[in-house]
Amino acid sequence: MATSGGPPTTGIVTPEAVLLAFRTAGVASRTIAELLDVGAELLGLVVVFFAIAMVGNSIGDLGPVVVAVAGLLMGFLFLVGYPAIMETFWNGRTLGKAAMGLRVVTREGAPVRFRHAAIRAML
Repeated sequence: MATSGGPPTTGIVTPEAVLLAFRTAGVASRTIAELLDVGAELLGLVVVFFAIAMVGNSIGDLGPVVVAVAGLLMGFLFLVGYPAIMETFWNGRTLGKAAMGLRVVTREGAPVRFRHAAIRAML
């Protein structure tokens, strides 16, 4: 199915022989959405790391160990958990994708589940 102008249109054929057509996102909109998401993640990490450092300073001798462990855990949660959780509970969108009008769906066009979103986030 060819369209004139705009992003390419792809589709799937259902068992009832109905063509479900949808437009795929372009490179520019995906890149801008990813940059917005990375900015949101970095902002969140800075705030959380600052709070962890403040708590670590007040602990005493165990402060550096607590800061290191908490920092690694929070870094993983923000970099992997943020996209997986947002895409699962917000209909395949993150803040960047929502700003660009994008949504993640499965190959069949179905809503993305946590398993799909977690694999995408880890890759």
